[in-house]
Amino acid sequence: MSEFASRERRTVTLSDGARAALNFHGWPGNVRELRNVLEVCVALSDDAVITRDHVCAALRRDVAHTPDEQGLEAALRRNRWHRGRTAQHLGVSRTTLWRRMKAEERESS
Repeated sequence: MSEFASRERRTVTLSDGARAALNFHGWPGNVRELRNVLEVCVALSDDAVITRDHVCAALRRDVAHTPDEQGLEAALRRNRWHRGRTAQHLGVSRTTLWRRMKAEERESS
């Protein structure tokens, strides 16, 4: 990210919401896709902070369908704990949702 920010001659950081949105994405393109998304985020941000909205725009994903700081639990609650509907609502596979749930479970223990 600093590589792209230095091209623009400025310092850029990620907000907590942006970090959560980046962590949630499945990254099928791995590092190349991440680099491209970060480059777009830097280009989209007018100030020194990349927000969740910037990440969602770079991923071409609706902000309402990306977990915010409250995370997956809020999305699951909205869908009455139905994992299939939650995954569909978030635009990810059930497997990706399952991996994110396991990751959050490990972080909270």
